[in-house]
Amino acid sequence: VLVTDARGCSITRNFTVNQPAALTATTAQQNATCTAPGQASVTPSGGAGGYTYLWSPSGATTQLATGLAAGSHSCLITDANGCSITKNFTITTTNTLVAAQSQTNVLCNGANTGTATVVPSGAPGPYTYAWAPSGGNAATAVNLSAGNYSVTITSSNGCSTVKNFSITEPSALKAFPSQTNLACQGGSNGSASVAVAGGTGAYTYLWSPSGGTAAAATGLTAGNYTVTVKDANLCQVTQNFVITAPSALVASVGAKKKAQKFMGRYFRLYRLWYTLFAFAINPTRKCFAC
Repeated sequence: VLVTDARGCSITRNFTVNQPAALTATTAQQNATCTAPGQASVTPSGGAGGYTYLWSPSGATTQLATGLAAGSHSCLITDANGCSITKNFTITTTNTLVAAQSQTNVLCNGANTGTATVVPSGAPGPYTYAWAPSGGNAATAVNLSAGNYSVTITSSNGCSTVKNFSITEPSALKAFPSQTNLACQGGSNGSASVAVAGGTGAYTYLWSPSGGTAAAATGLTAGNYTVTVKDANLCQVTQNFVITAPSALVASVGAKKKAQKFMGRYFRLYRLWYTLFAFAINPTRKCFAC
């Protein structure tokens, strides 16, 4: 600076104005794992020293921020002169244990053909498996009946995850029978049928020893019959039938010509020269010439 007085005398003085180095900071971070949260730190330099720290969103005021969840974080650094800079961080989760899952449900009501499978990834193996309430300790649980199951998967670094399953089953396969017995001894007009419910349609039918492959069998003679019904999952139910016939009609005609009772009705037979000649149904008298 040049200073001059009223008489023209002057003097010069020199000054050097210094400024602090720019405020900067290096950063470091450790991502979260399934067993530990993440952390981040800043190392400032330059500026006027006397640094303060404010982390967001945690509100920490230290150089090292710990317990950080996966997500975005930032640190505001301020020096003694009020100069400040902001450093940003993105914390991720590494070695996350995940598992794909699949299942097969029970095919037939009351059976134990269900299975459940998990395929873990992400965290390092080998993996251990603990099924509940049953299912063993492998990646696939077999011989499961209908119900709820869970498996806890643990990786070699201690990460774990739980997967849940609901094994289902079809309703019980049921057959509801009906039949028509023979009207006369030696006839072949019997029939039998089943109405089917439950299971997994569509149904197939097989009659034995005869009767065909439909829900109803006709033209049956007296005897024992069985129908086996299967659904789409090959679940089956068996229904038995006994087709009956009335006793053979036998009439014995005596000299007194008594009325004979057969199947709840009275018959009066007349004979001529010991040969059956005629009969009457439900005569008014149960005998005549008694």
